Amino acid sequence: LLKLDLSNNNLVGTIPEELYKLTNIQKVYLFKNNLTGTISSQIGNLDSITHFHLSHNNLIGNIPNELKSDNNGIRPLEYFNVYSNQLTGTIPDDLRLRNVIYFDIGRNSLTGKLPNDIGTKFISLRHLYLDHNDFRGTIPDSYNTVGNGRLESFSIDHNRFTGTVPGERSMYNKLVQYTLHSNQFDRIDSDNCRIEVPQGEC
Repeated sequence: LLKLDLSNNNLVGTIPEELYKLTNIQKVYLFKNNLTGTISSQIGNLDSITHFHLSHNNLIGNIPNELKSDNNGIRPLEYFNVYSNQLTGTIPDDLRLRNVIYFDIGRNSLTGKLPNDIGTKFISLRHLYLDHNDFRGTIPDSYNTVGNGRLESFSIDHNRFTGTVPGERSMYNKLVQYTLHSNQFDRIDSDNCRIEVPQGEC
């Protein structure tokens, strides 16, 4: 089995442990159901997974540390979406997903500060959604280099971030969506005032 799509149904209960034994599976779509329970640490067994989409359920617990790639960052995971669940805890400091393009953990109950070195651990990232959580603290400088300057979407609204709104010029090379409202920022990086807006965007 390479792809499992049971999205947009009325499934209840927990995610079966047997799912994590499908070591050849590449795509799992279980979004828009009524699933409960946690994301098992056995997710680390899914060595071939590229898409893992569990948004709009009632999942609890933490983002598993086992989601991370090996030391070389070669896990093929490209798409991870757990938007609109009830996940708690923090983003694991050692989460290393070098091939992830889309990472959405918005609208949960996640807390704490953001990892300092995400810029070196998410080098392929294009879309990052952290909105509607309880993150706090400042935005680390490494976020200016997330995705090697190819970030297209960056959404951190409805949190408790403080300090300076990040905005080195390199961050805006490809950026289309930049959503930061409903936080506690009190300063704007000077580079935010020198952005060249593409024609047709105003």
